[in-house]
Amino acid sequence: MKKVLDKATSCFRVLSCALFLLVAVLTLVNVVGRSFFNAPLQGATEIVQYGTMLAAAAVMSRTGFEHRHIIVNVIFRRFPKMMQKILAAIANILGTIVFGGVSYLYYRNVVKNFVGGRVTDALQIPYWVLYTVLCAGFALGAIVFLYQAYESLRDLFRKEDAFEAPPASIDEIQEMELKDDQILEEAAEAAERAEEAAEEAAEQVIDDLPDKPDGV
Repeated sequence: MKKVLDKATSCFRVLSCALFLLVAVLTLVNVVGRSFFNAPLQGATEIVQYGTMLAAAAVMSRTGFEHRHIIVNVIFRRFPKMMQKILAAIANILGTIVFGGVSYLYYRNVVKNFVGGRVTDALQIPYWVLYTVLCAGFALGAIVFLYQAYESLRDLFRKEDAFEAPPASIDEIQEMELKDDQILEEAAEAAERAEEAAEEAAEQVIDDLPDKPDGV
């Protein structure tokens, strides 16, 4: 399942990159044409508006798949490990519900605009095409969140994690760092003593060597 989602979200990422590139190129051409030739590109504003919207919707599923959505984990990290897993599962379930709900709303607009035959003002693009891309992007995002919710719940109910200790407090971390510093200092002192002992042993060996005879 993960490989299928990887390929699917990668395709939507390519689509998003292509749309962003198209928007950037058309914006540049429109600015140059309007500024230097007094000939703005017809429909450029419409393409920029809808292209940016579709590109953002298309890349959301890949962002969720790679766990790159913006998070604030300053407080989250202070919770015990088990509580972190519970909150992660809840977040993924809520993500599934939200993305699935938005996808359903766009699906209703696909049907409504397909029957009504509505098109955009400048380029006469059928609205149902735009809503189809939006619906597919959010539907794939919902599937990604659903899969991550399954992984979170599976990780939550693992027996070996049931009695896992909570994360260390600041005092415990400082105490561990102090112990580490003491261990490093003791190791450095032991290394110095070993070096001195090695030098003394080498000097003793040199002193015990027989003197060379004259003329050799």
